[in-house]
Amino acid sequence: MTTGFITSGFSLLGQQNLNNDGGVIGPDNTPVVNDLVTSFTSPGTFSGASPKNPSGVGKVILVGGGGGGGKQAGGGGAGGLVVIDSAPLASSFPVTVGGGGSGAAPGGTAGGGSSTSAPIGGTTYTAQGGGRCGRATPNYNGPSGTFNGGSGGSGGGGGRGCHNPASNNPGGSGNQPGVSNPGSNINAGNSGGVGNSQSFVDNRIGGGGGGSSQAGSQSTAGEGTEVFPSKSIPQSPIFAPGGTGKIAGGGGGGANLAKGGGAPNSYFTPPTGTDGSGGGGGSCYNGSNPGSAGGDGGVHVIEAGAGPSVSSGRWSLKAVYSAVIDDNWPTS
Repeated sequence: MTTGFITSGFSLLGQQNLNNDGGVIGPDNTPVVNDLVTSFTSPGTFSGASPKNPSGVGKVILVGGGGGGGKQAGGGGAGGLVVIDSAPLASSFPVTVGGGGSGAAPGGTAGGGSSTSAPIGGTTYTAQGGGRCGRATPNYNGPSGTFNGGSGGSGGGGGRGCHNPASNNPGGSGNQPGVSNPGSNINAGNSGGVGNSQSFVDNRIGGGGGGSSQAGSQSTAGEGTEVFPSKSIPQSPIFAPGGTGKIAGGGGGGANLAKGGGAPNSYFTPPTGTDGSGGGGGSCYNGSNPGSAGGDGGVHVIEAGAGPSVSSGRWSLKAVYSAVIDDNWPTS
């Protein structure tokens, strides 16, 4: 039994010695207990809450697969984002993870991302896959649906427009907010950006893919959303691109990379969107290279305070003792 900090049967002298630090000089620290993050970037089963999470409640993040990018085209749209802040985790549940859409070779059509879903506490939550990019429009071609960005969780960016006749290509719509996910705290997706006509900017610019917190435009891909708490980021296998905790960012068309796992526009083939983040694929500037695939979606379960302790640095014996009796001191 512990009363305050004095423990029954523990001598006062010994108790005072707990405040000693062996003469080591430095700032006092407090052990930090991180969150437990269980991530799925492929189908699987969540086995239930950790024994260190007696409440059996946690945060669940679902993101659909990102749409693919193409050659001189728009950026792929991010997968739709769904977040449940207080989800029941006592029981196990299966997860379905949507794959990212394929990137397109010159003249080809990219693929849209697939949906991610999980039945949690009697409700099935669904994050739609991101929309594919729009194809670049050759000169002397009229409007066509394949030149427009595809719709999805977030929409893909429209492909570059036609010079003669001058025309822009719209981005796809972000449909995730219209998906029924009762009890969710975030249910987000945005439209892709417009691919501009070749007659008034660079003739290889497509629109940026839509992101979960921002629509794409002619100058930028849509921003992702910061959903990982600070004590979860070190434990996340997708490492939350840039260390920001943001996921579900759109891919770059003639646009800058937005944070959140989306791939940038590149002269050569850009990197694939980050798996687990649902980031959209980027477009390729060089005429002989394809665009990149969207990142696979994911399901991420976060249990606050149930993860590994961080105890590096200098500790007083009192801090060590307190952490040990609270089962917050690592054994390895």
